[in-house]
Amino acid sequence: MGTEFAQHDEWSHEHSLDWHLLDYPSHQGVQRLVKDLNLTLRGTPALHQRDFDADGFRWLDWQDADHSVFAWVRYGHDGRHAICITNMTPVVREGYRVGAPHWGHYSVAMNTDASIYGGSGAGPAERTMTEPTPWHELEQSLVVTLPPLATLILTPTEIG
Repeated sequence: MGTEFAQHDEWSHEHSLDWHLLDYPSHQGVQRLVKDLNLTLRGTPALHQRDFDADGFRWLDWQDADHSVFAWVRYGHDGRHAICITNMTPVVREGYRVGAPHWGHYSVAMNTDASIYGGSGAGPAERTMTEPTPWHELEQSLVVTLPPLATLILTPTEIG
């Protein structure tokens, strides 16, 4: 209770939530991020449809200790997917390569460091094209800018 707008103190049944914090842009940004994360989860079936199916998840990279980056793919029932990349450091990672399951354009479905949430605004272009460079045991890959202390969710888009 209250974490959806970054309340400073732990919730207590003895007083109401600190709703006055929403007068500040940084707290408004966290509230908007939580809202948009929920909308992204709801609007991207690959993120939730196969939660209890081992084939609904695939690690891309869990061993990049040098950069503190994790990357994985989630798959929906219809074969659509979402690539998730988390940068656990306060350093922007330019030119970061990640494997992609399919050839084509990918759009940014979520960048938790977007300026509308109070973040730095760093990150990839809104739309990125794969390259025929094998990476993470996949035939295609993307090169993106990873924002600091953030997660990206990339989804394939129709070519056109």
